[in-house]
Amino acid sequence: MYPLVRDRLAAGGFLCFQLHLFVFFLTLGYNSKVIDIFAKGEMIQMKPILSKPQLGYTKAKRKFEDKSKVLEKRIEETAKLQEVTQEVMEGLVIETGFHDAFNDLRAAEDELIEWSHNTMKHEKTYKDNKQAIDDMYAKLESDPQMRARIIQLAMRVR
Repeated sequence: MYPLVRDRLAAGGFLCFQLHLFVFFLTLGYNSKVIDIFAKGEMIQMKPILSKPQLGYTKAKRKFEDKSKVLEKRIEETAKLQEVTQEVMEGLVIETGFHDAFNDLRAAEDELIEWSHNTMKHEKTYKDNKQAIDDMYAKLESDPQMRARIIQLAMRVR
């Protein structure tokens, strides 16, 4: 810690230190809500910055989960009125938008996986283990657990 900051904090100057940070936030152009939160002494939680493919995957996953809940409710409602046959189920899947949400999720997963593979190619770890990593990516279509694991790892890349 810089001596000036340390001395001010030690001398009970925490309020002064807060004021300096408050002015710093103002100069950066933060909105009044952020400044009010800071002025009240509350913690400010920074959200991680996600790439476009990560954001797209998050959005598609949320949409898929929402449509899945809607589909489940519709199946329950339909089951009370009639037998749920394959034709009825197919109609509900299309009607609720579940099919489109699934296709969107799959496309977002593919984009995320491609992005993570391209991003990883610049890392030293990739260069040292190129063949093993490329083999892992090659198994994506045949191994659903490997696909899920790579998606989890891709969401951690910053």
